[in-house]
Parts: sequence; C-alpha cells; structure tokens
Amino acid sequence: MKDIFQVVFPGMMLMWVCFIANGVFADIFEEYKAHTVSRLVSSGVTLGQVLLSKIVRCLVVCWICELLLILFTAIVFGVGWRHPLMLFVILTSFNVFLMGLLSLIYGYARSTELANAIIVFVLLIAAVLGGSFMPFDQLPRVLQAVGRWTMIRMANYGIDSLFQSRPLWESLRPSFLLAVAGTALVAAGTMVLRKRFESGGGA
Repeated sequence: MKDIFQVVFPGMMLMWVCFIANGVFADIFEEYKAHTVSRLVSSGVTLGQVLLSKIVRCLVVCWICELLLILFTAIVFGVGWRHPLMLFVILTSFNVFLMGLLSLIYGYARSTELANAIIVFVLLIAAVLGGSFMPFDQLPRVLQAVGRWTMIRMANYGIDSLFQSRPLWESLRPSFLLAVAGTALVAAGTMVLRKRFESGGGA
C-alpha cells in the first residue's frame, strides 16, 4: 500500500497547493480595494516591493502547506519522502512557477472573477494531465505527450525520481526548467500587475 500512496499523494499534494495558493494570492485585490496597498505605497514602499512581498507571502504559505502534507502522509500513511533538500528544491521551483502563473493571469484578466475562473480551469487541466487524479502512465499517449509539459507533471516526476533513486540530474532537470520559466513569469507578472494597479485597474 505504501507504494500506491507514493504514486498518488505527490500529485494530489501539488494540486491542493495550487488551489490554496490561488486563494491566498487573490487577497491582494481585496487589499487594493480596501486601500491597504495605497497606504503602504504612501509610506514610502514602492508598489513593486508590495507586490513582491505578496508573492513571497504566498510562497511561504505554499511551503508550510507542503510541509504539513508531507508530515501528515509520512506519519499516517508511511510515505517515505526521501532527500529533504532535493525535495525542497523541487517544490520551490514548482511554487515559483505557480506564483508567476498566478501573477500573470491576474495581471491580464479584466476582473478577479474572470481571473479566478481562468486559473481554476488551467489548474484542473494541469492536474488531470499531470497525474493528480490517476497515474500518469495510465493516461492515453496523446495526453501524456501534452501532460509532461505541465508544472504538476514536472514536479511530480522529480518527486517520483527521488522515490525511485534515479540520478540527480534526472530528478532536478524538470525543476531547473520550472525555476527558469517561473522566474521569468514572476518578473513579467509583477510588471503587469504594477501597471494594472498604477492605472487603477485593481477591480
């Protein structure tokens, strides 16, 4: 049974973290409507620094949730999470990519409601194709070809590589791609969000 849990829980954990992060990230628009952001900016903090702090806060929440889920599955179900440092690197790259994706979608969407709908759709597709609902190798080959490029599959593959004791580079290669792409998305998303708030479009 432990082997089954090792297959199932990583994908489920990544999916749960996606939806938790979405809820936390959306708070920035509530703070904008409540003029919390404008008060921070008037105190001498730049809008870019405010946005970056919100992204870091969401990143920390993701780490905490992942740690709690890892501890819970290890204690209750006996999942043998290996190589804590490498696991942290894999999850961090996943979280950074997720922050970039959220910031970019929220920056371009005309409303928070539309952004939330788009994100839920994107996350559900990524979860289905990435192996959160069923083992990835049981998906049709066409879906596997698409799914292997989703953030959930990349991170899930890295975690599975740790379970299977694959070579170091094979475990971390997907995380390297996620980290590079995620950093670019965070930079672009922060710029778009800053322009949106400066123009008064934080509805």
